[in-house]
Amino acid sequence: EKKKKKEQEKKKSEEDTEEYGDPDDEEAVNRRAQEEYEKTRTKEDENAINKQKEKEADKTDNQLKRSFRSFKRLVCEHIKKLWGYRKNPDSMDNKGLLKNSKDKFEREFNINVRIKSLKDQIREHTNSVRACKELLISRGIL
Repeated sequence: EKKKKKEQEKKKSEEDTEEYGDPDDEEAVNRRAQEEYEKTRTKEDENAINKQKEKEADKTDNQLKRSFRSFKRLVCEHIKKLWGYRKNPDSMDNKGLLKNSKDKFEREFNINVRIKSLKDQIREHTNSVRACKELLISRGIL
């Protein structure tokens, strides 16, 4: 059973690396996340980008550049969290949800909810990156 579990963890790790690239190469991770995002972009994403652009519009060029870098860093950090959580959910169970699960179904449910939450956060930060990038381009900075 341990061998089977290790094989599943290795497969998840390979899927994550295939999906986003080498976790230590921040630029590659951000580039891959942007590519994946562009494939699945929705009307809701467009609305979120427009709202974020309104928030960021009053910022100076330097403030906007800092926001852009900060959002890119957040995307990378959350992707790394997602990888780590998929590899070993128990190591990131700071609220004790997994440890205190009544059965394996509740445990799996909690794992899936956390994964979805991380993916939603990645999408939200990616929308913010896109909004900042579009503003920087419109200002002739990028």
